[in-house]
Amino acid sequence: MVLTGHFDTVGIADYGSLAAIATDPAALRDHLSEILGDTTLPDASDWLFGRGVADMKSGIAIGIALMRQLAARQLAGDPPPLTVVFMACADEETQSAGMLAAMP
Repeated sequence: MVLTGHFDTVGIADYGSLAAIATDPAALRDHLSEILGDTTLPDASDWLFGRGVADMKSGIAIGIALMRQLAARQLAGDPPPLTVVFMACADEETQSAGMLAAMP
């Protein structure tokens, strides 16, 4: 089994005047709260804003957590019934060159 995902993101140019805080989730949340006032999300503190925050990062984290669990089982003498490989690529936004090169 191959667990995979990418951890790159697209640029910040489309954030326009907010480009300076595009990768700062707390600053973006605060800025949006200022702009929207009482019309913000029900509880913006539960939300994470910013370039790339929802783009595969949770999938990478789950893969890492799963590999840790499988390693612990292996060390405890209970190996998984199949081979598991974890591969994270940094180039999905460049036509997945790394992923395609890794496939063979």
